[in-house]
Amino acid sequence: MTVLTTLLQIVALVVVAGGTAKLVRPGPFAGLLGTLGLPGGALAARAVGLVELGLGLWALLTGSRAAAAVLAVLYLVFAATVVRARRAGAASCGCFGVVDAPPSTLHVVVNLVSAAVAGAAAAVGAESLRATLADQPAAGVPYLLAVAVAVYFVVRLDVRGP
Repeated sequence: MTVLTTLLQIVALVVVAGGTAKLVRPGPFAGLLGTLGLPGGALAARAVGLVELGLGLWALLTGSRAAAAVLAVLYLVFAATVVRARRAGAASCGCFGVVDAPPSTLHVVVNLVSAAVAGAAAAVGAESLRATLADQPAAGVPYLLAVAVAVYFVVRLDVRGP
C-alpha cells in the first residue's frame, strides 16, 4: 500500500458520498442545476448521483489508472461547477445533499487537490481496495476506520469550511 493509494481511496469515497447524497436528497443539487440554467430536476440530480456513485466505486474497488483518470476529470468538472456556482450567486453547491453549503474558494481548492491526487494515481497506478486490505492487520478494520474519518473531514470541509 502506498500513500497515494490511500489518498485515491479517500477521494473516491468522497465521490461515493456525494453520489449517494444526490440519490437520497436530490433537491439541493437540482436547485443548483436550475440556478446554473441547466436542465435539472430531481431526475437529473439522481442521474448525476448515480454516475458519481459508479465512478467512485470503480476507482475505490479497482484502483485502476483508467478509473483514476476519469475521477481526476470528474473533480475538475466539480471545481469548474463550483466556480460557476459562485459567480451565479448560488446559495448551495448541492454536492452532499445539504441546502446550506455555499460554494467557496476552499471547495474549489479541495476539488483541485482531489483532481491532482486522482491524476497522480492515473499516472503511476494505485492498488485495489482488496489488495490494500490484504496487507492490513485486523482484517483492515483500523485502516477502514481511518479512511472513513478522513472522508468525513473532507466532506465536512467542503460543506462547512474550516
